[in-house]
Amino acid sequence: MGSLNFRLCMQLIATYLLLQHFILVTQLSLQVQADAEPLQDFCVADPTQPTSVGYNCKPVAEVTVKDFVFSLDQPIVQALSPAYPGLNSLGSAISRFDIPAGGLVNPHTHPRATELFYVKEGTFYAGFVSVAGKLYDTVIKTEDVIILPQGLIHFAYNLGNTTATIIVWFNSENPGTYFVAPTLFGSGINETFLEKVFQIDAETLKNIEKNFLPKKK
Repeated sequence: MGSLNFRLCMQLIATYLLLQHFILVTQLSLQVQADAEPLQDFCVADPTQPTSVGYNCKPVAEVTVKDFVFSLDQPIVQALSPAYPGLNSLGSAISRFDIPAGGLVNPHTHPRATELFYVKEGTFYAGFVSVAGKLYDTVIKTEDVIILPQGLIHFAYNLGNTTATIIVWFNSENPGTYFVAPTLFGSGINETFLEKVFQIDAETLKNIEKNFLPKKK
């Protein structure tokens, strides 16, 4: 009986240690996926000193409250921009887009960020597709927000007869963007491979690629 209790105790300890290890690995994985935590209160961008992932910090003595206030009265097409210097290093990005009537936000993904898509004015058909291939689509109108999970293909289509305005926010200062069609048909992937993948003939592929491949000079 004593030997049985000892083995049971050892099994419980092993299970506990394995669980702790799993929790630690999960936490580390989530930390790796997110933008790095800032090591200072802020790092206001110095637009004269860009880096590969943002901007160097403006000297603190030169920082004012104006660095943290901005207007979205005009479209800004670049999420990571010196237009928002106070966001630098804080793991966030924001942009405004004006989409013409019948205009599309072509299918794309953001590998490093979840997106909040806020309709300031207009009506959109929008949605995303899960890894399992399930479509989550709907019609969203003025003041609606749709959440577009990180890494999943998503899209939007202006259903209205006038220009519509959207505000998009990301939980990364550099979310990255992969547009599906240009990536597949404009990057020079082997044509035979694409014909087999999409089950199309060479002529059809040529007609698609001419819309995406760089124009020859």
